[in-house]
Amino acid sequence: MAPSRWYVPRATSPRATCPPRRGTGPARPRPRCAPAGLRRGFLLLGRRRAAPGHPRHPAPGRLHLHGAGLGGTAHPALPLLRHRAEHGAGGDGGGLREGRQRRQREERPLRAVGVSPHLPSQHGLHPRRVLRLPDRVRQRPHPQPDAPARLRQPPPLLQGSPLPGRPALAPGGRLLGHQQPAGGSRAAGGRQRHPALSPPGSPGDRPRLPPLGPRGGLLAGPAGLPPARRRPPGPPRPAAGPVLPRVHAQRPPRRLSPAEGSTYLNVPWAEFFRRTGVREGDLWDAETPRSSRCLLSARLFPVLHASEALGLEDVLWLLAPAAGPGGRLARWRAAWRMSWQELLPCLDKEAELGARRALFFLQGQRKVRRVLLGRQDGSLLPLIRSAVHEGYHEAVLGTLDEVASTADDAGVAARALACIADVLGCLAHGEGGLRSGPAANSQWASAFRRLESGDIAGGVRELAAERQKWMSGPDLLVRAARHYEGAEQILVRQAVMSSCRFVTVRPAELPPVGCWVQAVCPARLDLSGGWSDTPPVTYEHGGAVVDVAVLVDGCRPIGARVRRIPEPELRLVSLGGTPRGEAVAELVCRELEDLRDYCQPHAPGALLKAAFICTQIVQFPSQEPLRAQLMRSFRGGFEVHTWSKLPHGSGLGTSSILAGAAMASLYRAAGKAASTESLVHAVLHLEQRLTTGGGWQDQVGGLVPGIKIGRSKAQLPLRVEVEEIPVPEGFARTLSDHLLLVYTGKTRLARNLLQDVVRNWNARLPSVVQNAHALVSNAEECARALRQGDLPLVGTCLDRYWQQKKRMAPGCEPLAVGRMMRALRPYVHGQCLAGAGGGGFLYVLTKAPRQKEALHQILAKTEGLGNFSIHSIEVDTGGVSVEVVGCELDGSAPPGEDAAV
Repeated sequence: MAPSRWYVPRATSPRATCPPRRGTGPARPRPRCAPAGLRRGFLLLGRRRAAPGHPRHPAPGRLHLHGAGLGGTAHPALPLLRHRAEHGAGGDGGGLREGRQRRQREERPLRAVGVSPHLPSQHGLHPRRVLRLPDRVRQRPHPQPDAPARLRQPPPLLQGSPLPGRPALAPGGRLLGHQQPAGGSRAAGGRQRHPALSPPGSPGDRPRLPPLGPRGGLLAGPAGLPPARRRPPGPPRPAAGPVLPRVHAQRPPRRLSPAEGSTYLNVPWAEFFRRTGVREGDLWDAETPRSSRCLLSARLFPVLHASEALGLEDVLWLLAPAAGPGGRLARWRAAWRMSWQELLPCLDKEAELGARRALFFLQGQRKVRRVLLGRQDGSLLPLIRSAVHEGYHEAVLGTLDEVASTADDAGVAARALACIADVLGCLAHGEGGLRSGPAANSQWASAFRRLESGDIAGGVRELAAERQKWMSGPDLLVRAARHYEGAEQILVRQAVMSSCRFVTVRPAELPPVGCWVQAVCPARLDLSGGWSDTPPVTYEHGGAVVDVAVLVDGCRPIGARVRRIPEPELRLVSLGGTPRGEAVAELVCRELEDLRDYCQPHAPGALLKAAFICTQIVQFPSQEPLRAQLMRSFRGGFEVHTWSKLPHGSGLGTSSILAGAAMASLYRAAGKAASTESLVHAVLHLEQRLTTGGGWQDQVGGLVPGIKIGRSKAQLPLRVEVEEIPVPEGFARTLSDHLLLVYTGKTRLARNLLQDVVRNWNARLPSVVQNAHALVSNAEECARALRQGDLPLVGTCLDRYWQQKKRMAPGCEPLAVGRMMRALRPYVHGQCLAGAGGGGFLYVLTKAPRQKEALHQILAKTEGLGNFSIHSIEVDTGGVSVEVVGCELDGSAPPGEDAAV
């Protein structure tokens, strides 16, 4: 006669029926002790009934199991677990009247499987894992046709895709969903592993847990079914569902016993036992050889408790046992625990890796919000690259859109848009052209207008909608990235324009028509700290730059003059290097349309057009024509002359200082006066409108006299504070004798380097962030060296500053400049390219004074330098000078500097 079997239906009634034995007639009532199954996704396999009075005879009890929606689910069907929970972790438990052999003869092993669709949401874990049941499982035929109808109907658990809140079952007895194996070692630290969860070939390898029947029943019973009844193993299928505990699906650890000095959680086993109160007997059987007591076989991970729900805290308390409640150890001991050796065969590694991938990017999205909204310096570029590689870029893009549209200031939104540009650039995989390029496609114009008007949320939505049309190829992706960087620059400009509140203008006497107002300025040398003044670095990190105003070859090389004219027009004239030089370019603007290209740095007269707009002499855009504006406010127009003795791209701050000189003369010619601090912030505003995006160090260096340090805090609105550096008496003269300028013959536009620096900063590359800290600290050290009058230390700061510049903007040292610097190295305390680097002027601090001729001879003997020139410089103590000079209606004979009124 075939052995009897329990059939456990999916029912909530305490009594159910069992299927009839083969050929024995209708169904018969279930024995009273047979479990009826757990509600809400839990299934329980029964055992033979023990003898009355046996310590494991069923007694009232409740089992609380962990899972979404399962807290508090109870069932009076696990007397063994209840007994062990009540009587502790001893060997056989008190009150047992029978020996081990009699128990094994009379009873069959209890098998319990907990099924839950996902982990509780408070853990923040939704990826799914799977626990595979062993392959050697047993199958019984369908219930007989004469069985009750409720047994013939497959429960929802087995019908295709799972219902909401319920798991599913795959063919071959594999449960899909959160599964908690119960019945391994004894509930409170017993010595016997559960055979259903033992790895194949282990000593406890006995008949495995049978699967659910094809009609919804769960089959269990004595071992020994005929081989023909076994279900042939099939190929694994993808499965999902989280599993507790989280076990690394990696190579098992090397077998090291506690005696061999191995560690767990980065502490030796002895220290771990001392901290937690865990004993070796809790982890390994007494029969386990000491050489086999290792992390692989240690029963550390609780998976089931007889009376309480388990959570992550039941494992995490091992990391900080002192911080957890005192009952954690007792709960841990009372729980059913498993080892890595028992869990590894049950893991679906493919599903585990997929779940971890999903979890990684879920946490990555949270990191994006935390880093951006918290204004942290963490880099998101590695996460972006991983998301693109693994196909999670849409989720990251959605998170960035959300942050950009809900940010409370333009700076945070600008960084979010820059990160979107990085995602698009990574999607192009290095194809499609250069990231730096134009961003003027008309399809993006509407979104740009929204951003310009201050509607950040609406602009971000339109950008996201337009982005979907540009995702089909590398060239389109790169162009979309350029437009996102253009949108980011719009928001950076809005952030920097917060400095306009520090521009104060007071009324002044309006000069007569035809009277020239002239402003002349020195050049500047940045001795340390450059790049920390550049937006957005300056308001996100904070900046400090040491500058010195200098005369080049004994004169102030930069200037501008303005006069009012009767004609309602704007005349823009560029002179050939001196106030009395010939005009090399002239432009007349009679309509507002002539000013439209003010934001294009290479357009003719772009800087002066932006100066008219930023000083509010001209309102642009406006419905009122230019002629009408000029006649209404000034009864005529303006004529502006500018000059510079320095070559284009010199690195001495020419453009910013020239903008300051032009704005100072325009203010005065329009009957206004502005302080030096106001001019510094006004030029910062102008350069953002001009889209060159420069910082504040150039105008600080050229408009403020002497040696000084400028600082800005990591906050908005952006404000620059300038402090004069007091130096020992005569040190300014000594510094002038030891400083020389060497023109390298190479020119560059700072914007070309600036775009790369800003892009790297927005990505928060660790090297860039660390270098920004070093720039600020080096500036403070250079200021201390100047206060002490220590030339060698100043030279050391110069050399360090040049290395920092090269790290900030790789490629800023041309080969010819490198040869020049190596040739001069034995004769100087320090040397550095002025400004952003890449060409222009090299300034050197010589060991001996007045070495102009000596250095010229050294460089003349060096090959491969091209055309170079050496110039003397001296510290300027006057700064910008603004004055009204002679009145001449005929501009053909410009007044001299001695015609001051």
